[in-house]
Amino acid sequence: MRQKITALVVLTLTTSIILIYQERRNATESTAALKALSELAAELSRVTIQHELAVQKMKRPTMAIENKAQLEKDTSLTIRKESTTPTEEDRMIRYVFVAGIEGTGHHWYKSLFQVCGNECQPTKVGPLAWQQAAAVFLSKMDTEQVASRLAAQAAEAELARPKAPILYALNVLGGLNDAAMDSIKKVGASLAWTQGEGMMSYPNWWSSPNKAVQMPDITKIAHALTAAAAKSINQPQLKIILTTRNPHSIVKSVCEKRNFGREAGGCATEIAMLVLGANALTSQIHTLPPAPKSRCMHFELESMQQAKPEAIDKLAHYLGFHNSLVQFRSFASSVNKRHTASSGNAGRPLRASWRDALASHLSQAQRTLIHACQRHV
Repeated sequence: MRQKITALVVLTLTTSIILIYQERRNATESTAALKALSELAAELSRVTIQHELAVQKMKRPTMAIENKAQLEKDTSLTIRKESTTPTEEDRMIRYVFVAGIEGTGHHWYKSLFQVCGNECQPTKVGPLAWQQAAAVFLSKMDTEQVASRLAAQAAEAELARPKAPILYALNVLGGLNDAAMDSIKKVGASLAWTQGEGMMSYPNWWSSPNKAVQMPDITKIAHALTAAAAKSINQPQLKIILTTRNPHSIVKSVCEKRNFGREAGGCATEIAMLVLGANALTSQIHTLPPAPKSRCMHFELESMQQAKPEAIDKLAHYLGFHNSLVQFRSFASSVNKRHTASSGNAGRPLRASWRDALASHLSQAQRTLIHACQRHV
């Protein structure tokens, strides 16, 4: 349409020129001259139309880019707007398990859950799941069945509460292990594990001859939550925090600082058990229910300890604190100010070459673990 209007304007102007020219020329003016002027006007019109077409063609990519940018802007606005509205997954009751090999920061998360108060509450599901795991590696299968049933009942009771906390801490927070053990004894069953539930790291507990097989089992937790979900209006969600750490720091923590290798028969044996723990956890993550029933997200301990804003905010969103980011940041800051690493009987410093060799085994095990977690986001 624009091209036609431009051509019409050119023709109109050219015709006016011809008329003026004709008025000013006498009747004897050459017809050939008028014909030449008309042909010039037609050529001018054709060239103008071609110019307009070329300009429009050059503008199309720019217009497309501008339209695409506007569409992306509108879409991002829509996403941000929709993110403020709770989704079905946002309404699920979060059960959080801090998963990682020994020496990767379970005590840091214990401190975090402690400072968040009533919004982070313990649950009997965690210690009952530990009783299940212990019943398996200690060959007390009767207790395993009892603990399995009680764990599902505990989750069902928690899901029925009129107001749920932001999260239930399945491990590290502690506080309900005695209640979990009492519930087993009340039904006449024997305890598979008679001590505290520990941090439920991989492996769990250090002063035991069975340490190499003392692995928690998050699939037991998933089974209890699935059973409870079938009888509940509110739906649970298992959220795994996979915590990892620089492997050299792990070696220093468990071998030199806390000297766990003393009970294991040496630092090399201790590291071998940690690698075994990482492999056990990897297998368990692979068999968890699909999202949104369960999710896994990886966090480096160093990022937490350094309070890196992007890492802290990522953890806040994952745990359900997206509407109170400032408060959660203050929680993390408080932890880093007050938290002191766990201690023990210090061992002898290792040779650098030996430490490097042990760390390389841990590094590979943690990479495999991270890959499994990333596949289960």
